[in-house]
Amino acid sequence: MNKEKILEFYNNYKGEVIGAGIGLLVALCILFLGIIKILFIAACTFLGYYVGKRIYKDRNYLRNTMDRVLRFFNI
Repeated sequence: MNKEKILEFYNNYKGEVIGAGIGLLVALCILFLGIIKILFIAACTFLGYYVGKRIYKDRNYLRNTMDRVLRFFNI
């Protein structure tokens, strides 16, 4: 197959190719690592995304969060 045909196929079916690639990657990760480890990785990734998004919007997010936690424990 030549390069032009491959690029044309990719451009015509970009969403399907990317979805199949992600599905293959997830399946291989589950097979080699196990479902519990994959869920842990996904949870840490989501938590990192959430905290990063909050810090980007509010530079004092961590300080405000720590103040609320310390006030809750009366420290």
